[in-house]
Amino acid sequence: MKYVSRICCFALGNFTYPGSRHQHLVACTIRDILEKDGGKHHAEKIEIFAQDPLYCQGTKKILKELYDIIVVDNPEGFKMLNESTFVITVAPLVPVRQLSVDLLNDVGGPAGMMCMEIRTDGTWINNRTYNVYDAASMRELLTTDDPSPRVNIFKERCLSNGYLINDDEKNGMGFNIVYITAAQNALYLRLKTEGSANT
Repeated sequence: MKYVSRICCFALGNFTYPGSRHQHLVACTIRDILEKDGGKHHAEKIEIFAQDPLYCQGTKKILKELYDIIVVDNPEGFKMLNESTFVITVAPLVPVRQLSVDLLNDVGGPAGMMCMEIRTDGTWINNRTYNVYDAASMRELLTTDDPSPRVNIFKERCLSNGYLINDDEKNGMGFNIVYITAAQNALYLRLKTEGSANT
């Protein structure tokens, strides 16, 4: 996996929403796992930044004091993205995946991303038929965080084209994801590049 120096979270929700606490705890767990290598492959101290216009003052206080998460206003989270950023987003109302990949297109995208599964290249006119009775198809049609050709290319650059994360299922990283969202989520990790300063 590529070097990670920070985690940027988008639209993880105010604590009044079910699952929001778990989503923030997943960000903390990812930070803790990456920091365990003592600075060998990732930054020794990885800061977590979170951007969501729905955060109330109470949630902001809890995030800062109990979770050690720094809340930033829109669009500061997007301005902080770089090739060593790990992005976490769950059901955003803006195209976070597209913005993350497009803003970092010249470096191949962020170091990694946990988001809704990238199932297509976002071009809906490629003879794809959606079954309105299939929950996965409906969620994909109703999202405001559509994939794009660049997002799909990012996925193809990632280890194994991403790892699916199922609710209440051990995902091999030493923790359970209790709840993220009703949609299928996936973990996308970029490969280290040889000769890079951060390998």
